Amino acid sequence: MMLDALHQRTAQLPEVELAAPREAIGHNTAEAIRSAVFHGLRGMVRELTEHYAEAAAAIPWSSLPAEMPSFSFKDYDLVERIVPDLALRGLAVTLQAAVDDGD
Repeated sequence: MMLDALHQRTAQLPEVELAAPREAIGHNTAEAIRSAVFHGLRGMVRELTEHYAEAAAAIPWSSLPAEMPSFSFKDYDLVERIVPDLALRGLAVTLQAAVDDGD
């Protein structure tokens, strides 16, 4: 979605294919965008994990839905595993809680 938004909502940024960057610093526009999205996703996970850890006084167990680009988190120290149906599992828990509460 980040790549699509950059392309569709700006006047001149190109459409960029989702892939891991070759280097941290892009040597052209497409490489720079790819690197920013890759490291931006990893940065979001790190930031959220650090805030959750601070609030809970413990490192949280982290899993991501399979919809997240798995190449971004392969061998990433903060992601325990990638779960193919995580979003559906969360929805099932939410629906079950609503049924149990009589909503």
